[in-house]
Amino acid sequence: MIALAFVLILVLFAAVEIAARRSRIPTLADLCVRLLAYEVWRVPVGRLVLIGLWWWVGWHFLAR
Repeated sequence: MIALAFVLILVLFAAVEIAARRSRIPTLADLCVRLLAYEVWRVPVGRLVLIGLWWWVGWHFLAR
């Protein structure tokens, strides 16, 4: 059941990527670049979120 959900999510991502390449919808890579470049008061918010995400993944999945 969970594997089916992951496959469904991957198919959804692929469909969005294909639709984005044919229209004005930004691609997933464009969205990632915009998020990583986002700054508030010269603080790179996107990079801090990315570091926090990697810390969370390491803490929850790699620490055991």
